[in-house]
Amino acid sequence: MRRLDLKALVRHPFFLPGLLLVYVLVMAIQASRSEGGDFMAWYRATVRLAEGERVYFPQLGPDDEMPNKHGLLFLLLFRPLTWLSPAVSQVVWVLGSGLLLLHSMRLLSRMLCDQEGSNGSSFARYAPWVGLVLIAPFLHNLFKYRQTGILLLWCIVLGVWLLSKGNNRGKKRQDLLGGFSLGVAAAIKLLPFVFLPWLLWKARFRAAIGFVLAICLAFLLPAVDQGWSRMQEHVRDYVDMLGQDAAVESQHRFHQSLRPLVLATISPVHDPGPLVRDREEDVRRWDGVRNFLGSSWLFEHREALLLLLVGGVVALCAFCIRPGFGRRARRATSGSLLVGECGLVLAAMVLISPLAWKHYYVWLLPAAVWLVHECWGNRGRGLLFWAGIVFLVLLTLPHKGVLPKGVAVTYQVFHGFAFGLSLLVVLLGLALRHAELGLGSGHGAPCPSLSASPHPRSEGEAESDGQG
Repeated sequence: MRRLDLKALVRHPFFLPGLLLVYVLVMAIQASRSEGGDFMAWYRATVRLAEGERVYFPQLGPDDEMPNKHGLLFLLLFRPLTWLSPAVSQVVWVLGSGLLLLHSMRLLSRMLCDQEGSNGSSFARYAPWVGLVLIAPFLHNLFKYRQTGILLLWCIVLGVWLLSKGNNRGKKRQDLLGGFSLGVAAAIKLLPFVFLPWLLWKARFRAAIGFVLAICLAFLLPAVDQGWSRMQEHVRDYVDMLGQDAAVESQHRFHQSLRPLVLATISPVHDPGPLVRDREEDVRRWDGVRNFLGSSWLFEHREALLLLLVGGVVALCAFCIRPGFGRRARRATSGSLLVGECGLVLAAMVLISPLAWKHYYVWLLPAAVWLVHECWGNRGRGLLFWAGIVFLVLLTLPHKGVLPKGVAVTYQVFHGFAFGLSLLVVLLGLALRHAELGLGSGHGAPCPSLSASPHPRSEGEAESDGQG
């Protein structure tokens, strides 16, 4: 009887994708037994839109219904799922999200192969899986609450992959479609609008046009479905909802971005926000402890302070990402560097967001994949190493189940994830700039499939790629 070769089993092209799909199947079974989670907020909103009712309203208290914050385009695209029961539609959504995640990882792998002459095919094949492990706690929360984060991630990764095809081969249509895909993500949820300034900074004007076309479509289709005046009412309700959103001023531990990190530190009185059920107990426990730099003067000028910090994050991104104009623009950006730039933009997007739940950190997948790939290839070892340590220690590990519950809760109360993300953005940006400045002009071998078996290449093959 032959012994099982575990090493060969792990290297089998379908082993890792199979494990992921098994996990997705388990989460789909759990979803079929529950009608909770954020899924039901936009399920109800989609039904109301079809019936001509209001779909946007603010949540002002913990007992209020959870509002839908997705765009009208998403509600229209989601409508066929409301023809199914909530339980069945949740199962379909979870299974579809798993397939989109798997395809996103394949696209990331293919972009990393743009410089295989220096890094080898095995790096590109396994880097997405190691990156997936780094964001696993956030990914689990996203599947648990059945959010739209994987759909948005797929739209963004697909858009960047199309841009890499148009960039390296001069294909104009890919640029337009890539920008359109990024625009669809922004039409679903506002945060990906940060990719429009990135496209303009990279002088990808055709892609920027595609982005704007997607936004126009996001207004046109609802106008056709609902009528122009009704569509305008929905847009006004959406703007009013964002303006009255009580969660934006919240300092609660579930919100992990730059804004609550700063506000909770400088607030004269610790205030977790009106949406917290145990608000008084939370204040008694953490007042004077969490707001250890409490200052009436700083808190009075909080918006100016936050604007200054957000401006610093934007300036860092502009400094570290090679622009599409000037002398540095003569070289095409490789697919690998596009993954790094996408990762930096997404990390900065989550950091400067007024409101970022923990499961938003699933959008750090491109950053994690790029860090793993570059560390594996030994380029820019110092900064990449420390960025990887920050990711692992400050983002991946500090969760319940890994740490004692009290320690994990305290870490969240002090917005440790937002602090770790701040460090990650700085280190990731500097590492990306190092890689941008040290990049040669050659391109690597064509990208293998994510599920293709790795075949190490000889030194002669690597040298020939470097001379191509």
